[in-house]
Amino acid sequence: MQEKDVIQQEYVLRNSRSALELFDMICGNEGAEAANHFMFYMTGTEWKQRFEALIEILRNRYRNVDHLTRVKMLEFLTLLAIGLKSYLIHLRLVDIIGVDEIERSYLKVWNLLLESESADKDAANQLCSQLIASNAKQFEAEGISAASAESEAAILVGNKPSQYVRRVSKKITSSNFYQYSIEQKSSHEKTILGNDYGEFLQYTMWLGYSFQTTNPPLIKMIWDLDRPYWSNRLLEVVAEMERSGEKLDVEKTCSLAAMIVVEKACRLLRDWFLLSEGKEGYVCFQVNPIHNGNSDAMVSEAIFVYETLSKRLKGVPNVSFKLPGTRAGLLAARVLSQKGYSLTITLNFTTFQAMEFGKVFKESKALTSYVVVMNGRLAYPVRDELATLGQNSVPNASWFAGVEVTRHIFQKFYSSEQDGGLGLDREKVKILNASLRVYGEEIPDISEIWGTPLITIFPNVRRAYDMKKRTVPVDSVVHQTEVSVMEDLKKSELFRQAWYVPQDDESFKPDKVLTLTEKDDAAVLEWLPIQQTLGQFITEYQKLRDIIEGVLATK
Repeated sequence: MQEKDVIQQEYVLRNSRSALELFDMICGNEGAEAANHFMFYMTGTEWKQRFEALIEILRNRYRNVDHLTRVKMLEFLTLLAIGLKSYLIHLRLVDIIGVDEIERSYLKVWNLLLESESADKDAANQLCSQLIASNAKQFEAEGISAASAESEAAILVGNKPSQYVRRVSKKITSSNFYQYSIEQKSSHEKTILGNDYGEFLQYTMWLGYSFQTTNPPLIKMIWDLDRPYWSNRLLEVVAEMERSGEKLDVEKTCSLAAMIVVEKACRLLRDWFLLSEGKEGYVCFQVNPIHNGNSDAMVSEAIFVYETLSKRLKGVPNVSFKLPGTRAGLLAARVLSQKGYSLTITLNFTTFQAMEFGKVFKESKALTSYVVVMNGRLAYPVRDELATLGQNSVPNASWFAGVEVTRHIFQKFYSSEQDGGLGLDREKVKILNASLRVYGEEIPDISEIWGTPLITIFPNVRRAYDMKKRTVPVDSVVHQTEVSVMEDLKKSELFRQAWYVPQDDESFKPDKVLTLTEKDDAAVLEWLPIQQTLGQFITEYQKLRDIIEGVLATK
């Protein structure tokens, strides 16, 4: 059976969930998935019937369940109410039941929430405490101090779940990202938004994000947010797999430690993945960075994780495997792309890397794959090089290093072969911009590349971008970078190496032209942006490994 057929089959199966099954999900710690069910499934008549049936079940059973179940029911009502005010209704709900019916449904949820929180103030207080704690962690990830985060979270949540619904709904609809998602909903050339973090995915989904990336530093960061939870979760998965006969060494267990973080996001984005027939809703899993030169090890790890997730998700995994933009990564990509695995190429800063992977992905059997441009991790070394040379005559020219490489790759990827491009299908092969940077109020890594297929946004960048109302030029990725900026950038050897490929303007040709051939293996790994980034990835992976060895010692 084709992947699309398997995906469609799972969508149909989930679509048939009854109101009682949704209630069981709520009681079983799947309240977010149950709330999202009403955004992604059912025809108009089915939707109304199932919605009314579930509301009646919740109303009738609330007083007769235990305290913890009441908290879960309040949480579900809170999430559903916010969802009905979020971008998610525009995926299909507006079309199938209309805005008036959505508002009537929202008021029913809202009134039941008011009734329920009044009936059990202890349950309402407990949910508020949970919401304050989770929002405080999110605000810390956005770059503010722990004390300020706690205070801001307390103000946002208030002392009733209903207050939180009103306040967070207003915050969502005020976001520039929400507005962009609404305006570009039907465009084939829209920029898909992604969460460049391992947590707080639901909030970004309300804004219109349908992707999440991870890497070793992010996985380690998420483990540090709640190490007891992830330790227990890992031991449960390890025990389950060992009972089934799986032999697990430390390295495989480290893969599982990352996988359980990825799996949590996969489950939350699963409905989006199914609704889009595998075009959106992916979560990245990065292979062990220590194996950046070992294609066989990368392939083995990807197969292990893919097969494990297939069993756990009971279907085609909505996971995209991050491989390094090295020659070994290219060899691994050739193998895995023919297996139909979605891939994301990281440690990619250059046009020469992107072009080689673009050629592989053109022949891929995967539904979609991604080539990363790590904007800020290129811009900072270029800035430092220009400063050292005393050549930065245009203020802030380095801000545009990643922007211009993105524009260059965009043109080469999506232009026709007759015009010198690869003629790639942007739904099948997507540029993915990541590692964005904030330069005061200016964030050219977003504003100057709208129209690129996918931008993943770190929480602090999202917060900074939403500090003021912005006008979005929807096609800025095809704009021309100012000549004066280009003249400044080409004084940088790092930029020229990132930008140039044969047949380009020879004035941008670097002193040392790099390639993904065996003769340049060492030079590519020593190239400063790759060296710095790979070094951080390996360091954070090793820290996670140390944690996992400690967890395993408690078995």
